[in-house]
Amino acid sequence: METGVTRGIWPRVRKVLALLILSIAAFIFIFPFFWMISTSLKSFREVTIFPPPLFPAVPQFENYVTAFTAAPLARYGLNSLIVCASVIVLNIALAALAAYTLVFIDFRGKEGIYLMLMAPQMVAGVTLMLPLFTVLHKLKLLNTYPALIIPYSVLYSPFSIMLLRGYLETIPKDLVDAARVDGCTEFTTLIRVIIPLLRPPLATIAIFLFIWSWNEFLYAMVFIQKPVLRTISVGIAMLQSVPNFPPQTQIILAAATAVTMPVLILFSFMQRQFIEGLTQGAVK
Repeated sequence: METGVTRGIWPRVRKVLALLILSIAAFIFIFPFFWMISTSLKSFREVTIFPPPLFPAVPQFENYVTAFTAAPLARYGLNSLIVCASVIVLNIALAALAAYTLVFIDFRGKEGIYLMLMAPQMVAGVTLMLPLFTVLHKLKLLNTYPALIIPYSVLYSPFSIMLLRGYLETIPKDLVDAARVDGCTEFTTLIRVIIPLLRPPLATIAIFLFIWSWNEFLYAMVFIQKPVLRTISVGIAMLQSVPNFPPQTQIILAAATAVTMPVLILFSFMQRQFIEGLTQGAVK
């Protein structure tokens, strides 16, 4: 039989255990980033000795200069930004149109169409690479930005449609009906009435699309062969095969640290909208 003292102790024990588990989980997720940054500032000798030091004796900031001079990483980063921005705009435009149609326009077979739109999520991206390569080759789009923008926009659309559809279902249909009574077309209603209400989920989608497009490697490596059009993920991999440049761990991790920063900065500034976008459409 529990006493008053026992009942008072158990909540504290559970709280301590929860904090301990969360601290361990945070350490597991944060330590790889810490190790990447620490190693990027080490000398070649500090990287090769065992056991490696936790911190560099003297930070070697020239590793970052070497990384950006060994390969045109700035150009690769610009290519990735162009692809990411284009994917965000195209994907959100398509997803907003599809989600609005599925929620506010009644027609036969609507649920079946929704399931068809979700089907690509059940297919591994690598299985689509050969047919996509064939189509892009016949359309003469290989070695162009659209060779990445179009596949990314289409393959990421199921997630965007699903998130926007769940959010739109929380919006009263009377709002759309009132706009129709005022003479607004469906497109005008979407642009002037619905889109302003979608800022949280749109921010969430934009963050996801940026991260996925920025980090994607396989399609970027296969569909883009021109060095001037390479994306940043492929560019870092190519650091290991630069002529007259022996691959060194600290140089590669310096490049990886530099290209990780845009993602971390974007998420740090938009984390509130990111969380709102994931949660506000979860409950009707």
